[in-house]
Order: sequence, then C-alpha cells, then structure tokens
Amino acid sequence: MSPGCSDVRHLNCLDHTLRTKVYRKYPQYNSLLHASSLHPKHIINSIPKSQFLRIKRICSSQQDLTHCHHDLTNRFLERGYSPDNVKTALQWACSQPRDSLLTYRPKHARNNQDTLRLVTTFRRNTSQFIGIIDKHWNILKSNTRLDDWLGDRCQFSY
Repeated sequence: MSPGCSDVRHLNCLDHTLRTKVYRKYPQYNSLLHASSLHPKHIINSIPKSQFLRIKRICSSQQDLTHCHHDLTNRFLERGYSPDNVKTALQWACSQPRDSLLTYRPKHARNNQDTLRLVTTFRRNTSQFIGIIDKHWNILKSNTRLDDWLGDRCQFSY
C-alpha cells in the first residue's frame, strides 16, 4: 500500500492481530462539506452521524477512536456544523456496538411501484416546493385521471 492512497492504515502487531485506524494523507485539508452549502438540510444533518460511524468501524483501538472523535468534532465545527448536532451524532455513534457495525446486513428491497419520482434541480426554495406538493398531495390524488399516475407518495430527486 502506498502512503496517501487509502483512508485505512493496517498495523501489524507482535501478537499477530490486525489493527486498523483512519489515515489522512498529507496535507490534511478539511474537505468536509460546509454546513452552509445548498444541499438539503437532512443531508447536512446526516453527515456527522455517518462519519462518526465510519471512524468507529475503521478504528480498532479505543485510543485511535478517541483521537479521531476529537479531530472529526473539530473539523465539523470549523465547517459550521451545529455543536448540538455534532454532539448528538457522536453520542449516538458511541452507543453503537462496533461488532454490529462490522456485520453485513442485506439491504431491504423497497416497493417503488407506488411511488412517483419527481426529478428537479435543487434550489434554495426547493423545500418550500416540496412542502406545497406534500400539503396538497391529497388534492392531486382526488383527481381520478391522475390517480393511476401518482401512486401513494412522491419521492423527490435532485
């Protein structure tokens, strides 16, 4: 493995066990998505949780994990994330047993047959647009000509 090409570093121990930890290549820029980006809020809010889970899966020692928690927390705060959101995500990730995070779980098949997909360009007012569609979905569904086309719900994609 060449340095800087992976986000996981393997360490060989004298007791013939394999240890892993997060590796960040030099120079270590803060490349996390900024909290003020135009991505949907639910995406911004889910990034700390997913990143804390990622490092919990990768770090095999508690010492490395603690160091990564501190580093990642600081990086999120530098990028404008809410301290409460970061703290909640960290606490939730810490409550998850590492063994369960390393266990393969097959994805559940979704029934997309009753879903209308609306593909649009994301803009600042997209959440208002989605709110209007959701609020008046029952009116659209009441139209017998549209009922077969609409399905039970609408899924928005960008």
